Amino acid sequence: MQITKIGGGGEQLSNSWNPNTPGTRYTAMLQSLSSSTCRKRGLIVFLGTNDSRFLPDSQAFEQNLRDFIAGVHSVCPNLPILIFQNHVGLRQDGTLPYIHNQIVRDAKEAVSADTACVTLANIDSADISLDQVHLNDPEGEQVAANSIINWTNC
Repeated sequence: MQITKIGGGGEQLSNSWNPNTPGTRYTAMLQSLSSSTCRKRGLIVFLGTNDSRFLPDSQAFEQNLRDFIAGVHSVCPNLPILIFQNHVGLRQDGTLPYIHNQIVRDAKEAVSADTACVTLANIDSADISLDQVHLNDPEGEQVAANSIINWTNC
């Protein structure tokens, strides 16, 4: 299995990956999918952490995610998409609070429940004690790997 990372840390669905904003990373990803004639086996989406910091971004997350998936499926119909759930224990302190995390979690659950070819990976069992945000190695990597291995295709 080959995994190619095309995003960076600290990005949001509400800006750099927004499907409704031309010229974003999202646009470049769609062009990449199109040029590869959709031979990819699937798409893994690990977005939403930073969207949970601000209420407007959190409230827009579900529709943005639906638009994101619709755009992908317009280029590659029925491409399986694995969405990683935000960890339930994201930091709630005053440094970088993810205070709207439950809104984003609920949005991901709703989208995965009623959208064809979309699977939600729950990572709540992963250790994030180091900074209350990132999956700690090696356990976090193992939880992520298991999610990919157990991924059911469309």
